[in-house]
Amino acid sequence: MGQKNPNYVEPSGVIPNDPNPSGEKGIPFSVSYRDESGEVEFNPVYYPDRYRDTMQKEVDRDSRQCGGEDVSIDTSKNPEFHATGIVLDGNVSDFRNIRNHMGPVDLITPLTDSPGGMEVIVTKGQIGEIVGWDGLYKQWQFNYTLDMVATGSDTDDGGDDQIVSEVLEQYRNLTTSSISRLRPGDEGY
Repeated sequence: MGQKNPNYVEPSGVIPNDPNPSGEKGIPFSVSYRDESGEVEFNPVYYPDRYRDTMQKEVDRDSRQCGGEDVSIDTSKNPEFHATGIVLDGNVSDFRNIRNHMGPVDLITPLTDSPGGMEVIVTKGQIGEIVGWDGLYKQWQFNYTLDMVATGSDTDDGGDDQIVSEVLEQYRNLTTSSISRLRPGDEGY
């Protein structure tokens, strides 16, 4: 079972001080968006049992006869996020609202770079099997999975900042073998 979210108010009205009281794995997270009716937020009572943040890069590997190989980055994909955990019956409608939303949402975890979170699109949301009964909250527990991909508007992978874009372009054009040969004062050092 996942661990309790420190932002959730216990029935006694006390907010837990320790976000990891049982020593179980997990990371606090929430997903939200704002529309004309207000803020819609999925902030599960229990931390996800599993949370992944991955990014893929396509690389060009050119081997040389005696010098090893040159490696350069051709393209990179936006980060992808995957959360799996337990949701209580009272949060199922929040989960479905986030899953069914047809626009960007904000993903907020300690791993996101900005306090406002990272803008993502929910690519897949699944809620399924009954896990059991939560005696403390008197609600059914269900498994859920949420897959998301960053829109790129919050990352340094592009955007309108010309200086950042130029530095990134120079970096992408460098190869690992040329980086190892650079000395102070060389262009690109």
